[in-house]
Amino acid sequence: DMSAAFNEIGQYMLTETAMRFDRGVDPSGKPWRRSKRAERDGGKTLVDKALLRQSINYRADSDEVEIGVGNFPVYARIHRLKRAILG
Repeated sequence: DMSAAFNEIGQYMLTETAMRFDRGVDPSGKPWRRSKRAERDGGKTLVDKALLRQSINYRADSDEVEIGVGNFPVYARIHRLKRAILG
C-alpha cells in the first residue's frame, strides 16, 4: 500500500506548484513570459484571479497519485498544465 507515499508526493507537488506561482517561474526555474493582460493592465501573469492556481489539486490512493485533478479553467491548456499520474 503506497497511499502514504503517494499522499506525500501529492502534497509536495502542490507546495512546489504554489511556490512557482509565487515566483512566476516554470518547473525548470525559467521566468514566465509576461502575459498580454499583465502588460496591458499591470500585475502578474497567471495570478490576477488565481483561478488556475486554485484548480490544481491531487488525488492519491494505494496505487497512484494523480496531480492536476480539478476543474481546470479553459485556458489551462494554453499554459501547458497537464495531469501527471505516478504509480
